[in-house]
Amino acid sequence: MKKVIALVLVLVLVAACASCGAPTGTTTTTPEAGQSAGQSAEETGGSASAEAQDGDIVLKYWITPAMANEADMQTPEEDWFIVQKIHEFEEANPGVKIDYTVITDDGSLPQMFKAAAMTNDCPDIINVWSGNTLFQLEDLVVDLTDLISKDTKDNMVGWDATTLAKDGQEKILAYPTSGNEINGFFYNKQILADCGLDYDKNPPADLDAFLKDLQTIKDKGYTPVYAADSGWSKGYLSVFAAYWQQISGKDRIVSDGGGEASFTDDEGFLQSFKIPADMYANGLMNADYASVASADDKAEFLIGKAAILAGGNGEASTIVDALGLENVGFIAPPSPADAQTKNAGIGGAGQALAISQTCENQDMAVKFLEFLASKEVHAELADHMSKLPLRTDVTAEELNIEAGSVYEQMYDAAQGYVFWVDNLLKPDVAAELMAMSAQVVIGQMTPEDLAKDLDGVAAAAE
Repeated sequence: MKKVIALVLVLVLVAACASCGAPTGTTTTTPEAGQSAGQSAEETGGSASAEAQDGDIVLKYWITPAMANEADMQTPEEDWFIVQKIHEFEEANPGVKIDYTVITDDGSLPQMFKAAAMTNDCPDIINVWSGNTLFQLEDLVVDLTDLISKDTKDNMVGWDATTLAKDGQEKILAYPTSGNEINGFFYNKQILADCGLDYDKNPPADLDAFLKDLQTIKDKGYTPVYAADSGWSKGYLSVFAAYWQQISGKDRIVSDGGGEASFTDDEGFLQSFKIPADMYANGLMNADYASVASADDKAEFLIGKAAILAGGNGEASTIVDALGLENVGFIAPPSPADAQTKNAGIGGAGQALAISQTCENQDMAVKFLEFLASKEVHAELADHMSKLPLRTDVTAEELNIEAGSVYEQMYDAAQGYVFWVDNLLKPDVAAELMAMSAQVVIGQMTPEDLAKDLDGVAAAAE
């Protein structure tokens, strides 16, 4: 069964939702494989196997391209990894059918879900961005706190991205999924050796030591750090925002974004921009930070002109292919001396799976999500997505990670990540941060001016 629901249907649903006074909102997120800002809010999909028979339990599942890798996107949806796992679950549970629909524009999914919740065609399970996008749907999704198995709770990280703290209570609104991510600095071992540095044995102890090393690298004639905005604030959101988390912490970021506190007196926020802005001004970063095309945002590092690359685990295979496994290393952003969280990189579970309150078979929906979160299936999914596992019982050895390699360094760093700041902010605030961050990094706007701007956006969003 194949479905194609045109954009006009989405608009009709949204109009219906608005006329009934339902909450509204959008999401601003980091692009992932298969996602682009120009995609239409089109749905495609089909039943996972044969048509459901009378008496079958049918679960409607909205999938987004964030659950598919680049290879999946070049094949029919029926061949996608996640769809193959749907087949496996159906085969293990006769009489259960998963009726999946692919939402190609995951930015529209929250609004579509709000509208669908007012109809008889609401999905039972949705794949949604974790953090604030998920929390906007609080009144429409099931509180899973007491439904998740002890094994899954105890052996999986990422609950920070799916747990809403409100009025002194916490409730888990979704399963973290897809995989863990970690961002920081890749380094070229040969270049560092030429500069008298060895980050495998002696990584920089703190930010001051790191900046001193960058000056040494510059004096040797190399570009110390290669980073790029890439059109979506990649350099800041993926790497430099770690300094905001390291200094201020998650709760302060949430308060800033919600208008309960001010960006203007948040020292962690200001420092997270002053650090890269000073690097840029002092020639410790590439001059084309704001303008380099996304397709070229690693080029100077890959050809051996830059010593260090600001990036994340999703880029590791490309880097290793270009420079060789033996020549690449990874460190999380070294911390300022006053940081409350030391040497932690941005990461965590950007994706979540939630169950609609309209679901008539919640027990079976939980069983399906437990299947996806199981050790074996989750390890396969994370590997398929070129991510690290959220399951802490999946060891580096089980993943065939070579001891001492860049992959082990990323695996270790991922055990102590700090969460994506844009996922912690309200959509309008995150969108403004994403739009303006490059101007601050290259010195065309001050951190203080951006802070005032974001305070205004946060106040308006209230």
